[in-house]
Amino acid sequence: MKIIFLDFDGVLNSHKYMGSDAYKKETQGMTGGQVMKLAHHAHIDPAALKILNKLVDQTGATVVVSSTWRIIYSVEELNKMCKARGATFTIVDKTPELPRRFSEFIPRGKEIQAYIDSLPQIPEGILIIDDWENMIHLSPYLLRTNEADGIKNSQIKLAIKILNKSYVNK
Repeated sequence: MKIIFLDFDGVLNSHKYMGSDAYKKETQGMTGGQVMKLAHHAHIDPAALKILNKLVDQTGATVVVSSTWRIIYSVEELNKMCKARGATFTIVDKTPELPRRFSEFIPRGKEIQAYIDSLPQIPEGILIIDDWENMIHLSPYLLRTNEADGIKNSQIKLAIKILNKSYVNK
């Protein structure tokens, strides 16, 4: 089993996409708050989903959401949003939100590790697609994107190389 841990902001959307004519047309007349409440799916770039579709198709990996979107939306809602924008893959799960003290920061890598630790068997490979670096010991499995561009087609080969690395549970 291979797992892709997926962030949304800075991966499936970007400043470039949010500045595009297509995004502006789709959200025309809406305030930022209205977009977030009524049309959050508009934040998902169909071109970025095509890249993720290709990656999943080529590797057979399952997709688990590690994005903060997992706190606001259920897996079913996330799948509905992604499918409406062109996803051919299915999100199978989401990482846990670990308990924290007021204003305590928990690195995303700890949440991903907690998810891996809950599995009945260790995955053969993992890939974390995120625009943040806070993956702690899981950094070798990170495909870092940026909020300016999101995921790019040119990153697919590197993503496959990372996913094909044997996962070592630390």
